[in-house]
Amino acid sequence: MNQPSLQHQLNLGLSLTLAVLLLLLWWLTAGLMERLAEELISARLKHDAETLLQAVALGHDGTLSLTPDQIPHIYHRPLSGHYYQLQQGAQPIRSRSLWDAELPKTELPPGEQHSRYIDGPADQPLLLRVAGYRKQGQAFTLSLGEDISATRDRLLNFHLAFGLLTLTIIIASLLAQRIIVRRALRTLDTLRTELSQLEQGRISNLSEQVPAEIRPLVEELNRLLRLLSERLQRSRNGLGNLAHAVKRPINLIRQHLDRNQGPIDPAEIRRFTEDIRQLTERELKRARLAGAPTPGRLFDPRAELPQLLELLQRIHGDKRIDARLQIDTRAPLSADRDDMLELFGNLLDNAFKWAESRVQCRVSEHRITILDDGPGCEPALLRRITQRGARLDEATEGHGLGLAIVRDLVQLYGGTIRLENVKPQGLKVVVEL
Repeated sequence: MNQPSLQHQLNLGLSLTLAVLLLLLWWLTAGLMERLAEELISARLKHDAETLLQAVALGHDGTLSLTPDQIPHIYHRPLSGHYYQLQQGAQPIRSRSLWDAELPKTELPPGEQHSRYIDGPADQPLLLRVAGYRKQGQAFTLSLGEDISATRDRLLNFHLAFGLLTLTIIIASLLAQRIIVRRALRTLDTLRTELSQLEQGRISNLSEQVPAEIRPLVEELNRLLRLLSERLQRSRNGLGNLAHAVKRPINLIRQHLDRNQGPIDPAEIRRFTEDIRQLTERELKRARLAGAPTPGRLFDPRAELPQLLELLQRIHGDKRIDARLQIDTRAPLSADRDDMLELFGNLLDNAFKWAESRVQCRVSEHRITILDDGPGCEPALLRRITQRGARLDEATEGHGLGLAIVRDLVQLYGGTIRLENVKPQGLKVVVEL
């Protein structure tokens, strides 16, 4: 199943993010505006209640009345949207604006108040404020209502405008992101062109002048290209070395046949074929070197080295070697398993071959140390081994055997190898990867 494009994923993510953020902003803003409108209307109703309280008068018969001249004019106009009702006993005093309607009858003790929304005359939505008062020893309840339909219309207009603005912002953001993403992805077009040029052999690696998000991928591709190039070069060198090395025993066989008309001595045939076998095996080992950890085939020294030491002790069982292993890392080495088996196999086999009674192997994350108590190595051979570029291929005895492969491996992993004689006797090999 194909994955959606990056642009599609970015557009979807941006749309959802903006929608959630803007909806949250709308919810908060709408709530705050409704709360503000309610507080403004409540403040106005409270101010009108104070005005009406000044108009409340106590008659000679102990009943309450309102002085018409002190009542705001808007409460005299029928269905004006502003209403009051004074409740004391069964007969309330209503504003003329209520016409023949009444506000809900509510009686509150002095000092208490509350507000709520109700349906008023002519189905007008009202915000009703009800409060209890005491004047001249008389307790009464004063209810004031105000039509909020105009406020609700303004809030509705605000919601529509905010919705259109939100939609405009989302569309503009998506268009802007589309342009930005297309410009940013032009680097991938350049990378695709370079890959085509790489396939045609016009370039040898990819340009690393790319955005930071893509640079690790390009660096890994270049590393892989270098690795493949090194492997190809090793294979070519191995074939060339093998072809060159095999010429000698073949020429000797041909010269022998040219000089002697009779059959060839079987010992000579065995010697020639053994030379060819060793040369072939050596070059094939070199060609098989991986030079990088293969997925799923890392080298775990805790699992591999005990088995390798046990095998070498059986091979050199006549010497009764005391092999000691110290591993200072719990993680697998970041190297190919077969490469490391080749490296440890050659070094430990040499150590077992020349040791008198003891071989020590210590492994850490980046260092390998192998020590034997054998006769050591001649200083001239040590200088030759440690000299950069020296060929050990012709070595047929001593510690030179297998060290050509070891040094190829060490160089392949960008490491170093150091050999030194130790006192009273023995050879120490230190490999740093």
